Amino acid sequence: MTLPPLTRVKTGLVLTWQGWLLALALVGVALWGLGTHLYGYLAHTEPVGGGVLVVEGWLPDEGLRQAKARFEAGGYRRMLVTGGPLQKGYHWPATRPMPPCRWRPSPSWVWNPPW
Repeated sequence: MTLPPLTRVKTGLVLTWQGWLLALALVGVALWGLGTHLYGYLAHTEPVGGGVLVVEGWLPDEGLRQAKARFEAGGYRRMLVTGGPLQKGYHWPATRPMPPCRWRPSPSWVWNPPW
């Protein structure tokens, strides 16, 4: 059984409709694979017992509450909060007031790196 050609000669190689169909199918499979497996890879939590909890600084209030509960229940000594403070209007529309955060880590839990 011979396969139809996937390219044809013009001034350069150009995909035929079969080549475009194959490329579209490969992109679709790659996007499907990313969509179904990327979350499990990125959201993986595996404490190694170092006594430090690293938290993303852009978390909403609910995420900070969960981080606080995990910090208190997990026996951690320090909490590292990555990222900088959000400026009003940067990630939040300027027409809406910034929501108040109801919990901030205690200064004894947080280490601010010098950079």
